[in-house]
Amino acid sequence: MRAVPFSFPVSLDVTGRRCVVFGGGTMARARAEALLAAGAEVTVIARPHEDGDLAGAFLAVAATGDGAEHARIFAEAEREGVLLNAVDDPAHCHFAVPALLRRGDLVVAVSTGGRAPGYAGRVRDELARVIGPEYGPLLDRIAEARAQRRAAPPGHEPKEAVA
Repeated sequence: MRAVPFSFPVSLDVTGRRCVVFGGGTMARARAEALLAAGAEVTVIARPHEDGDLAGAFLAVAATGDGAEHARIFAEAEREGVLLNAVDDPAHCHFAVPALLRRGDLVVAVSTGGRAPGYAGRVRDELARVIGPEYGPLLDRIAEARAQRRAAPPGHEPKEAVA
């Protein structure tokens, strides 16, 4: 069985972590906004990469549209141990960014391992028709019930409802 690129899905906590976005276009802006919404400390670099740009970074995105530039950024990321996603350039990526469907804290990620991002978006949109906005508040209620159950003294947990 061959290894599929980007086949280990994770959700990262970037809160308070330095994340660097290279580029000045629409995709760079979208990735920077997504990182900011996730609580990251974002630095946007809209000029050519210079060694040292990734110092102290946890994660980076290269969205310059320039493969040679992505290669230079990737080389520094490798040296510095920084996770890098180069938009539309899987050869210079440590991870792929999936198409996301958000319903409050419920997040459904669809990935094709970078092979067909447009198709991942299409599948996400199909799922959005099934997983409606009511799933966010439902998750909140489930999480609250779980917290109450975990806080109950041993032997006093609420009984499961039987249908």
